[in-house]
Amino acid sequence: MRSRQADKRPSRSPSRAMRQGTADSRRSSRSPRSGQSGQGATVTSLRSRQTVRTLPTPPSLPSWLRSILQVQQWSVGITLVLAGSAIVTYGLTIYSQQLWGKEFARLEQFRRNERQLTANSELMKNEIAKTANPADYGLVPRNRDHLIMIKPAPPRPPKEVKSPDQEAQARPISPVGY
Repeated sequence: MRSRQADKRPSRSPSRAMRQGTADSRRSSRSPRSGQSGQGATVTSLRSRQTVRTLPTPPSLPSWLRSILQVQQWSVGITLVLAGSAIVTYGLTIYSQQLWGKEFARLEQFRRNERQLTANSELMKNEIAKTANPADYGLVPRNRDHLIMIKPAPPRPPKEVKSPDQEAQARPISPVGY
């Protein structure tokens, strides 16, 4: 068995106390009195021997290192924002190009339809002109006997046109208000 001085002396490391605690629990489980109050005393003594030490605070960082770390954090944030905006811009560019392509194809289809309609309209006019019989409509072919001649009116005398310089000299110069 251990002496009383060993029980009173604080352990130097937590791992050593843990090893001692496991050794004590092994001893107590081997003893013929495993269900008695002696085992409870061992657990209590383990708890009282284990002390929690606070870790020493790390030395504070120099101000130049703190400022560099802050710059790094800001640059990471800015980089993420710029990368996100680049991705969004790229997506919008691709989407707008696809939309423009669809609308351009639609415009070309309208232009083809317009040309086709114009051609069909002219063909119909031509067919109507060919099938129309001038006698049915009371139309007479052109000849000199049916022409009406109008005599031209006598020429008018030309109007006098003043040049801008003459108009400026003819008017008196008056002061212009503010």
